[in-house]
Amino acid sequence: SWARDQARFSATAQASNFALDKFLIQDTAESVPVSGTLSLQSTGRKLPELLAGLHGEVQFSASTGPAGAQPKSRRRLAMKIERTATGMEAVIDSFQWGDSELAGMLRYQDSAPPRFDLEITRGSLSLLPWEKAAADQQKELPGRESTDLISRTAEASADFVGSLLLAPLRLIEEDEDKTPPGEKLFSTSPLPFDWLNHYEGSVKGKLDSVTSRVGSAHDLVFSVSLAQGKLGVEASAGQLNGGTFDTRFTLDNAVQPPRIELTGNFDGVRGAPDRNSFSRSGYVSLSSHGDSEAALAANLNGLIYLELGAGTLDYRNLRLLTASVANNFFEILIPDQKKRQPKLRCAATLMAFHDGLGITPYGYAARTKEANLVGRIEVDLHKELLQLDFSSSNRKGLGFSVGSMFSNTVQVEGPLTDPR
Repeated sequence: SWARDQARFSATAQASNFALDKFLIQDTAESVPVSGTLSLQSTGRKLPELLAGLHGEVQFSASTGPAGAQPKSRRRLAMKIERTATGMEAVIDSFQWGDSELAGMLRYQDSAPPRFDLEITRGSLSLLPWEKAAADQQKELPGRESTDLISRTAEASADFVGSLLLAPLRLIEEDEDKTPPGEKLFSTSPLPFDWLNHYEGSVKGKLDSVTSRVGSAHDLVFSVSLAQGKLGVEASAGQLNGGTFDTRFTLDNAVQPPRIELTGNFDGVRGAPDRNSFSRSGYVSLSSHGDSEAALAANLNGLIYLELGAGTLDYRNLRLLTASVANNFFEILIPDQKKRQPKLRCAATLMAFHDGLGITPYGYAARTKEANLVGRIEVDLHKELLQLDFSSSNRKGLGFSVGSMFSNTVQVEGPLTDPR
């Protein structure tokens, strides 16, 4: 209703078997309905004012099943919203959704620009349902669009939540959908950085655990800040896939072209838990500027130091080489290796970047059960070209016969998307 040029919003409901899942995830095949009460009120002339004046309570829980039901069926939202001098504050006493359970506080400030602050005080988060939904969504046929307003709103909400939660994983997961040969790896399309100038806020908190298909993290501490077009991220984990890590990232859109900086340390971090991988340790210190992927790659500067521990080297998952090229690569370096995957003992390299050109100034060294490998890597991110030079020799003192002794050299070069 309207009174003196202001909209008055009031919603009071006793909900039964409400499909809350539709607003959180695209895949609702295992949807669990909730029941409870909702009581919200607000006044304002525009949406920001309505949001700032919002107050009330929300109490929802799973409609069926005992308190000790299976974790996947858990559903609970207990939240109280109060008005403040400059906006509103929502205290989330409990949010339970499957294996996830969170508690925290959300504040909204009606300012120019608008400001959001979220603090997670405790809990655990499982990303597995959203990862499954994302995978299933790629398999669906087009043309299945909802027509009613509530369904479209729910789908948009679920898509946003899924994208937000899964975004950090794309930085660490192995790329199974590699760029096809002949295509450019880095896009020249402008990146959507402008939104950074239209909002301010922060996200900070502590999580006991985060679980996903690419691994798990425990004792996670993180903070995100956004102010005057500058985004800052800090995160650390007491345990990440068997190791530890800490990182800092900044994106400054207040300067043109936008500038990014990334630093981090990691120790003993392994790959996905369903693969027999090896540990990774090292540090990263990189910076660049540009408004597209191609520009950021071409202007990259800094260092990457990497140490690899013992484990199976699955060349089918190497980022720089296709499976067939990697297979030939190791077959030449280590004869008869085609019969089995190399067993890596250790490896180390330092890569330095200057204006998009990366080289290993001290070379690259690795050791497998059968051979010592040394080489040099050069990558031109501006031209998207790669050159690898490697030499191998059998390790002495292993009881090899004269016929099994070898010393080989191999070179791989070409576009990043199709080196040969």
